[in-house]
Amino acid sequence: MPTPNLPRRLRPAAMVAVAGLMVACGSGDTLLPALTDDSTCEDAVAIVTTAIDEARSYVGTGRDDAALRDELVFALSAVDERPECVDEDLVRTATGLRSTLNGL
Repeated sequence: MPTPNLPRRLRPAAMVAVAGLMVACGSGDTLLPALTDDSTCEDAVAIVTTAIDEARSYVGTGRDDAALRDELVFALSAVDERPECVDEDLVRTATGLRSTLNGL
C-alpha cells in the first residue's frame, strides 16, 4: 500500500496509523492493509507488526468478531508470503497468534 506523497521511511508508520484508525472506527470494511505486488519489506513488517498488536488485543479482550478474526489471520500470513522480510521472532509470534485465532 505505497503512499507516493510520503517519504519512504514514514510509510510503515502511516500504514500502522491508518490500520489503527480503521480498527478503532469499526468501519466493517477491510481493517488491515494487505500485501500487494508493490509492497516493500518495510510494508510487510508494518503489516505483520500491526496484525500482531491487533491480534493480541483481540485475544485479550475476548471479542467474538469472525470477520475481524479472519482479517487478522490473513494479515498474519504475510510472514509466509514474504519470509525474507521478517525475522524469526516475528514469524514465531505471528504463527502462534494465528494458531490461537484459528482455535477460537
